[in-house]
Amino acid sequence: PSSIVLNCESLHFSPYVTGADIVLEYIPAARQFGCPPTYLDATFSPVWRAPCTPDSGYCGCDNCKGGLIDIRARIQTYKDRLDILDYDRSKTVWTTPQAI
Repeated sequence: PSSIVLNCESLHFSPYVTGADIVLEYIPAARQFGCPPTYLDATFSPVWRAPCTPDSGYCGCDNCKGGLIDIRARIQTYKDRLDILDYDRSKTVWTTPQAI
């Protein structure tokens, strides 16, 4: 089986998942700063020292609130999109857990 890990929540979702059997979600800020997702600050970017809003700022996690619920929400979003694309029976969604 082939897999793809998506870094963004929705950027080019459909064409990227077409050739994959397994779609993995990835909350990049958690790995980028070396801490588990429970410490993710989805409102402020330490890289750019600026607040994150829907219009500006990069906090490493599209539409995240800053907790473990973000992982569950992202997986459900991907499952919903695969269902809409009629891939719900041919593809599966996994997460990329982090161990520290």
